[in-house]
Amino acid sequence: TYDIDNALVDFLAEGDTITFSFDVTVTDANGAFTTQTVTMTINGTNDGPTANDDTNVVNEAINDGITSAISGEVIIGMDHGAGYQDIADSDPENQTLNVVKVENFNGDIIGDGDTPIGNNIVLVGEFGTLTISSDGSYNYQLDDNNAVINELDDGEIETDTFNYWVEDTQNQQAMATLTITINGTRTPNAPIVTIVDDNNPDNGILTAQEIGNNDVQLSASIDHDELTSGGFVTLTILNDGVESILTLTWNSNTNSLDITGVQNSQSDFAYDANTGMITWTESTPDATGDSITVTATQTDFAGNESAESTDTALIDLRNYEFIVGGPGDDVIDGDDQHQIVISDTTSVQPGENYNLAFIIDTSGSMGTSAVNTAAAQLELIFNQLLNNLNDPNNTDPGTVNVLLIEFDTGLQQSISVNLADPGAITTLEAALNALQNGGWTNYQSAFNAASDWFESAPILANVGSNITYFITDGRPTRPGSGSTPYNQAVIAFNELNALSFVQAIGLGANIDTNILEDFDSLGMPLNNVDVDDLADAILSTDLLPGSDTVNTNGGDDIIFGDLVEFDSIPGLQAADALTQYVANQTGQQLADVSVNDISIYIQSNYREFDISRTDDLGDTLNGHLGNDIIFGQGGNDTLNGGSGNDILLGGDGDDIMIGGIGQDLLIGGAGNDELYGGEQLNPDDNERDFFEWGGSSADGSTDTVFGFNHQIDTLDLSDLLINEENGNLEDFLSFSFSGGDTTITIDADGLGSGTDGVTIVLDGVDLSSIYGSSDASTIISQLINDEALIVDPNTSPFIPPYNQFDDGLNPP
Repeated sequence: TYDIDNALVDFLAEGDTITFSFDVTVTDANGAFTTQTVTMTINGTNDGPTANDDTNVVNEAINDGITSAISGEVIIGMDHGAGYQDIADSDPENQTLNVVKVENFNGDIIGDGDTPIGNNIVLVGEFGTLTISSDGSYNYQLDDNNAVINELDDGEIETDTFNYWVEDTQNQQAMATLTITINGTRTPNAPIVTIVDDNNPDNGILTAQEIGNNDVQLSASIDHDELTSGGFVTLTILNDGVESILTLTWNSNTNSLDITGVQNSQSDFAYDANTGMITWTESTPDATGDSITVTATQTDFAGNESAESTDTALIDLRNYEFIVGGPGDDVIDGDDQHQIVISDTTSVQPGENYNLAFIIDTSGSMGTSAVNTAAAQLELIFNQLLNNLNDPNNTDPGTVNVLLIEFDTGLQQSISVNLADPGAITTLEAALNALQNGGWTNYQSAFNAASDWFESAPILANVGSNITYFITDGRPTRPGSGSTPYNQAVIAFNELNALSFVQAIGLGANIDTNILEDFDSLGMPLNNVDVDDLADAILSTDLLPGSDTVNTNGGDDIIFGDLVEFDSIPGLQAADALTQYVANQTGQQLADVSVNDISIYIQSNYREFDISRTDDLGDTLNGHLGNDIIFGQGGNDTLNGGSGNDILLGGDGDDIMIGGIGQDLLIGGAGNDELYGGEQLNPDDNERDFFEWGGSSADGSTDTVFGFNHQIDTLDLSDLLINEENGNLEDFLSFSFSGGDTTITIDADGLGSGTDGVTIVLDGVDLSSIYGSSDASTIISQLINDEALIVDPNTSPFIPPYNQFDDGLNPP
């Protein structure tokens, strides 16, 4: 036998040999011997590599701003600090080593075990992600959102392990383990701060309507246990550029919060220990364009600080206001305030029951000429009312009771007639001829007389609209002196206002609007009316709406192209009708309904106001900047939303609807409509627009959609199709293609007859080319998959306006 000392021949590589010989002599018992030469050949072989286990350590992230990521090298080894020094892998022949396979805790493998794995290959571990390359270099990203890691306290650890195989150039392998140690650094959960008044936090705007009269309400939800165990909460509040930094700690003696720091505009701090909810009030910033930002962190007893939580909002203190046009063709220009624009009014409507009180001031300041002119104007009004009653086309003229009150220092006349009675006009004319100017101005006497009339039996029996027209040229000066006449007038007005809607009319240019606002039901008198125009101000001689042009500016406006009135509220129109309607729908008292209340209700229930009438004419309605809601109503209208997230409702007629820049909702309604998601010359604005059709659209008309992008926009047919969930959609929708356009013919009930449909042309969009098929089933399926088609009204819950567009799929 021959024992080789391997250490002496380790230098031999694969394919190397070494040969040596020695003589062997054999002698027998008689002394005879022989000698032979023995030759030995030693062949070199490849010795396999040695792989040594590797370690590394990572700390759980304390804040979102700190990344829990580490790097290392499993082949050459690295020093990661005390207890984490690696020993390099080695090969006896100094051959290059490569990683050929890696296995995680769950047995998932990367690499085929025969060839190098490549560069930056990803393997998800138990608590993080390993990115490793053939040369052994790696990165490890801890998943700080892992539930197990989140529960680690200071001093607690977890490990994530990976087995890896290295191979030399002669295919000899060795295996070792990389162990990642994870140190727990448990921190408090971040508080949740909220600007409570901000009903639509997605848009980052806090409006005057949301704030109300109670300043800005805020809250912070914290961890009560962390607070009571020696921690604290830090609030940083930036209100209109003024910073407050507050520290909130728990006082175990009083079981309440102690607040230290600089308080600039905070008040009414409250804390609910059961829910961990802190609430307080911030003073409202001074002006539109200011902002309010609140940031909170929570720190535990060990000094570990949570991530920050922040809520911020720009302040918009603009309140809504009415702009009301007349019955003719008007050009209405708004400003940068929020406005509700009503383009047309027609005053008192024929065919309804009315109790109408006309209160005329004949004090000395009126002058003889003005009193005579006012008398003539009132005579025109009375005769117009009588003509309405006697109109042969008016089959149900209604009952119209009229009261004429003349006042100056005191009550001069109080004449009541039923216009249907013979001699009613003669009686009124006689009273008008008896009007004389002189004396002081006593509102109280006139209001009391009107109240008595509305409470009389004949008037109570005529159920209809009670309207008072209060006509004056000056402030109250009697009875009494100083402030007494005004106060007495307000008391008398309040009694009358509870019985009748009061429209104040200020004659001439000398009366203060602020005075008349206190004697008008909505605080919106018709002021500075020339006495020669009194009849037109009270009862328009043109009872039809006009063709109007409306231009609003920078506010979130609501525009009505035509008359606003409701069948359920006879006798009222425009602002009066909207106020009464919202009061009825919400249960509010009429006097409590503000213009802001009306705007909020319309924004949430705009479909209720999509009302067209046969007398409506075509209007041009431009929203310009802001998030606008525009009602075309009847007639052939042009609606242009401008910039912002707009809602356009065309109503009846052949309308042109231009969404403009922003995420818009376009509802064409009846008629042949043109719908542009973006601007008219650039209809695809790369913003998501919704095109919606409802039951009123199924009139056999053809609508054309310009700039439709199947990757962004949506066709919503959910309110148009009937029982589509019980049939095949191919029975409801058919497609044809010509000249690069797609024509969608819609049968609303899918039965082929009995229900009108609508045709939709997608201008410049060939769906057969986009989807590679002209098959209806294929196109429908692809449109739904692209979220470009909604057919099911139960696709999603309702989302209020201006909020819905950021959620992608669902229109409001």
